[in-house]
Amino acid sequence: MEKLPLEIITNIVKYLPFDDRHQMTLVNTTCHFATLHPKFAKKVLFNYDQTKYDDEPKGTSNKEICYHAQQFDYFKLALLNTQKCILNVRLNTVTFQQLEDIISVVDVSDRIVSLHLVNIDLLKDSFLDSITNNCFNLKELVLKQIFNITFTMKSRKQLLNLKSITFYMINISDEDFNILMQLAPNVTDIGLGQCKLIRWPQAIRRFYPQYRDNNSLTVFNSNLVFTSTNIINVLKTTKKLINLRLDECCDIFVELSSHIKLESLKFDGFKILCACSSPSYLEEINLKLSEHISLQKLEMDFMFCCALTAVTKLYNLKYLNVKVTEILCNTITCVPNFFESLVNMTHLKTLHFDILKDMENDDSTVAIPVSAMSNLTSLHLINCFIDVQKIIIFGKNLTNLKLSNGDILKGEDFQLLFKNLTSLRHLRIYNCTNLEDNNLMKSPISNLKGLISLKLFQSKLSYQCFQYIKCLDLKRLSISYLSLKLNHELEDFKTSLIQFSDLVPSLTDFQLYLTCNEYIWHNKLNALTEIKFSENDFFQSEINKCRTQYFAQVWETTRTAHLKKILVRIYLDTDILKILLLGEYDDDEVLLWYMSEEKKKSMIYYLQREVSKVIMKYLSAVI
Repeated sequence: MEKLPLEIITNIVKYLPFDDRHQMTLVNTTCHFATLHPKFAKKVLFNYDQTKYDDEPKGTSNKEICYHAQQFDYFKLALLNTQKCILNVRLNTVTFQQLEDIISVVDVSDRIVSLHLVNIDLLKDSFLDSITNNCFNLKELVLKQIFNITFTMKSRKQLLNLKSITFYMINISDEDFNILMQLAPNVTDIGLGQCKLIRWPQAIRRFYPQYRDNNSLTVFNSNLVFTSTNIINVLKTTKKLINLRLDECCDIFVELSSHIKLESLKFDGFKILCACSSPSYLEEINLKLSEHISLQKLEMDFMFCCALTAVTKLYNLKYLNVKVTEILCNTITCVPNFFESLVNMTHLKTLHFDILKDMENDDSTVAIPVSAMSNLTSLHLINCFIDVQKIIIFGKNLTNLKLSNGDILKGEDFQLLFKNLTSLRHLRIYNCTNLEDNNLMKSPISNLKGLISLKLFQSKLSYQCFQYIKCLDLKRLSISYLSLKLNHELEDFKTSLIQFSDLVPSLTDFQLYLTCNEYIWHNKLNALTEIKFSENDFFQSEINKCRTQYFAQVWETTRTAHLKKILVRIYLDTDILKILLLGEYDDDEVLLWYMSEEKKKSMIYYLQREVSKVIMKYLSAVI
């Protein structure tokens, strides 16, 4: 493979997931140079976060400043030395001088295509001058948590390649906003979130005396306030705008003209919901939404069911993500009516539907019909359900399925899913309280030949379920809760894992949540002698000393040599230990320890004594 031309390697590697490409570059020099291709480099983020270094040197402020400067120089050197032709740069909590140091270096700035600025105290004219003169390839600009912006109107070069701008939690004025937007005449994507906006006409008139509700003031140039009216005027004059992300600024959408041909829209309806004082306002929102028939992607958070009637008129939708609330609406009637009306949405491929329920209400879910959903390839349902027989009817094309109410499914229903939805690539089911080993035995998951990700939560499976999961392409597996009798089944558990590793050679992420519902060393507790631990760190070090990386040894001799993550969490639910043992994990660590009998006794005593104040940082195994 080392002898193959670079172009051929590039075409081969582009079919691999990004993580696999990275592993391949470590062993193949030709592949290393192939990954420098822009197709791959655009996924690499150069991130400098000064907050990571704030706690490092404990001394005088001069030493801390020198340390931060040294770390920034390392980051800057990495940018200069990289061979990648495009750079995605994210700067968090840097000074304005450090920011200018990056964007003023020609060898770096002309390769920056994405620039994320987070938690910056000040942006001024020299920043705009630098990016307009040097960052002429810039395509994406994200401004987040910018506390002070002072721009001056003057002649500057335009950023013709700049397509996306995001404003999030920034302190900006109308004048600064207008200056920045004028530099991006070809912008297609704009995001606004949690900005301090002046919305009320009475407040706007304090800064624009000529403004009235019934007339349009075309010039908004105050350097003191940021008004929603000015944003609307700018959006109306943006000729190429197709993607709009409004988050909590969603009331701006109501004022937008339907002449703006949006293809993607995202907004949070909470503030619209708070302003819904009359039915006429709800009708206005429905009318505005139904006018944007060019929409292909729509995301609505905290929206009321009444607005769903307008969604069904958007017949060009391909992606729909809706989180509806029960406030002001009756979901039991509105939601089924909405799904019935999907018959006209023949282009819809992805549907994520979530009913936001009040935690104090009952746990009842909403049954939805399936009249015409045969085109769907991805379906996520939360707090609502579809009869399994109907899922099988329309689900022949499903590649992604997520169900939150698995407790409604019977064992036979799981068997039908595993048997019929053979196109699935990703399957996630919560509350699988009726899923047992015999269900997998009758209809094994091995039927899903192309499965990549499998997550089954709150199940009644045991370690014996592994023999029914044979998926050559499976990369991510999560199962909870897996019952295990620690005193009797450990060797069988180990044997089943070794056999299972042959069935899933591509597995890279393996997560198990074990339950141990039995008395553990119950008869030995009375004989324990007092053992004192002065500090938690000492006990932690004792645990680390007895670590043998049990699972790593089990999987070492198998074909899953590229396994990156194993997370095992053991829940001890006994009358003796009422504590949740949680484990943190790294890519190269396996957090399941083998402990000697003496160490087990020490751990049990320690947990008894400290149970009221200690949640252990690492998983302490009882194998």
